[in-house]
Order: sequence, then C-alpha cells, then structure tokens
Amino acid sequence: LAPLLAAYRDLKGLDALTMNKVAAGVAGAGALAGAYYFLSAPGAPKNAAFVFVKPHAVTPAVNSMVKAGLEAKGLKVTSEGTLTSEVIDEKKLIDQHYYAIASKATILKPSELNVPKDKFQKQFGLSWDDALSKGVVFNAMDACKELGISADEMNSAWA
Repeated sequence: LAPLLAAYRDLKGLDALTMNKVAAGVAGAGALAGAYYFLSAPGAPKNAAFVFVKPHAVTPAVNSMVKAGLEAKGLKVTSEGTLTSEVIDEKKLIDQHYYAIASKATILKPSELNVPKDKFQKQFGLSWDDALSKGVVFNAMDACKELGISADEMNSAWA
C-alpha cells in the first residue's frame, strides 16, 4: 500500500498533510470494509453476555420478561439456569464480574488500599496508620470471618 500512496502523492503533487488525510481515508475505508466483511460473513463470531436477575427480583414473571425483552431485540438466549448464593460466593462470580469494586471490598487487604488519611481520621477519630497497626480494619470478607457472620448478615448490618 505504501508504494501506491507514494506514487499517488508524486502524481498529484500533494504535501505531507494532505497525504496523511488520504492515507487515513484509505485506512478508514479499509477498516470499514473489513468490519463489514467480518460482521456479515457466515459463521462470524458473535458477542456473548451473561445476564443475571438480581436476587430480590427473581420470579418466574421477571425471568420471562427479561428473556422476552432480549429476544424482542433480536438476541438469542442460549441457556438459562440458577446459581445459588453459595455457588456465587464459592466461585467469587460477583467479585470477578465487578472486579474494580470487589477488589477493594473483598480481595485487597486494607494495607493495599489508597485510603485518604485525612478523611479517615476525620470520620473515625483514628489515624489510618494506627488503625492498620492495631489490626482493626478489614476488607468485607475478612470482617465476616472476624465477626463470625455471613455476607447476608453483614449486608443487613449495613442496611
């Protein structure tokens, strides 16, 4: 492609800026054509998603409405199932799904977090460094273990 663009530049007497625009247009058209071919070719890969209904909303009517809504938009539901809270906890499915949030709540230890020390001091009357050295701060999983409670009990305590 480069030799063709160079020949075109020389033939038309174009400057570098104009040639960059021509090259970008050629590249953009090529990308568009490639995307069209890729998306319209038989057997082309399709996107996939895992959709879940939040626990408080799980009813046969809601599940049917979600499936019908997806299908109405042209999506194909390939399988359905139920996951118990025990399986979700054991396999850390929510942690993996919401990693950015979950890492701070359940995976990282307090010493690994970037906590605004002034705000912590103001809120709790104890410095962050003192809280760490005294061992009185925990992530959510460790707090449940320390307190001898389940995740549901922790949730209720915060509600």
